[in-house]
Amino acid sequence: MRGNEVKIEGFIGKTIKTNDNKTYVSFSLSVKKQDKKYNYFDCKGFKDVSKNFDLKASDLVVVEGHLDIEEYKNKDGVEVKKPVIIIEKVYKKYNDDVPY
Repeated sequence: MRGNEVKIEGFIGKTIKTNDNKTYVSFSLSVKKQDKKYNYFDCKGFKDVSKNFDLKASDLVVVEGHLDIEEYKNKDGVEVKKPVIIIEKVYKKYNDDVPY
C-alpha cells in the first residue's frame, strides 16, 4: 500500500451530482460506526470513473482512491478546508451477510 491510499466500504448517499458530459461525479459515502451512528465522507470521481458510473443511492459500495484537501470560501467568506476522497475505483459490493 502506498502512503496516501484509501479503501473504504459504505452506502452511497441520497444525492449524486454529475455534470452534463459525465466528466465529474460526487456523492457522500455513509460508513456505519460501532456505536450504530454514521460517518460521512465526500467522494469525487473524474474521467473514467464518472463516465462509467452507474450506481444508485443506497448501494453498498467499496471506494478505492486517495485523500485530498478541498479548499474553498463558504457563503460567509470564511476559508474552509475539508478532506475528500478522490475515487480511482468504485464498485458495488454484493454481500448477503452485511452487518448493517
